[in-house]
Amino acid sequence: ITAAPAISGETVIFQVPGKRTIPADGQNHRVVIAELEFDTKRKFITVPKLDQKVYLTAKCKNESDYLLLPGKVSVFQGNDYIGTQYFDEPLAFDEEFSLAMGPVQTIKVERKRTKEFAERTGIIGQNKREFFTFEIELANNSKSEAEIEVTDHIPHSADEDIKVEDIMLTPEPAEKDKKFDGQLIWKIPIKPGEKKKIKIQFAVKYPKKIRIEGI
Repeated sequence: ITAAPAISGETVIFQVPGKRTIPADGQNHRVVIAELEFDTKRKFITVPKLDQKVYLTAKCKNESDYLLLPGKVSVFQGNDYIGTQYFDEPLAFDEEFSLAMGPVQTIKVERKRTKEFAERTGIIGQNKREFFTFEIELANNSKSEAEIEVTDHIPHSADEDIKVEDIMLTPEPAEKDKKFDGQLIWKIPIKPGEKKKIKIQFAVKYPKKIRIEGI
């Protein structure tokens, strides 16, 4: 059963064929308008500074003749219920959208600080320079190759007395400053059974009377 959509001004009208009985019981009832199939592209993402898990998203395009209206979406992977998402805006024809498919158990990520030390600089040690090294390790325990999008950052200061120096990134990220100053994005291909590492190194120079946090 497929309802033919029609747009009237700012309103989308679905003409559902046949008759349906809706009980007058004050409860919500659903009527199937259409069943649509879209091609999807898998995308694995992780922000290990915030959450040391890898998440799967499904990127789709509305290739139907329907304007998909805002509202709640129940997401399933196979027969497993993943959760609920909300679309705040309508999805137009040929518009792309993403569905969060939950954490992946077979791809592991770990972020840890591996080195730290500080030194006094400037006239009579008025400044302090603190060195930071972080390592992100990815391990693919699945049976298929995957590309993992890893997001991290280096500090960015609007205070001219606080400077970020000696930045070393291994490997070089695919993108920088995509959404905010200091953001880094890697796209790491990783084969089944393989492990890969990302290293982030930098130094922060600041007056010793200042206390820095949140790095």
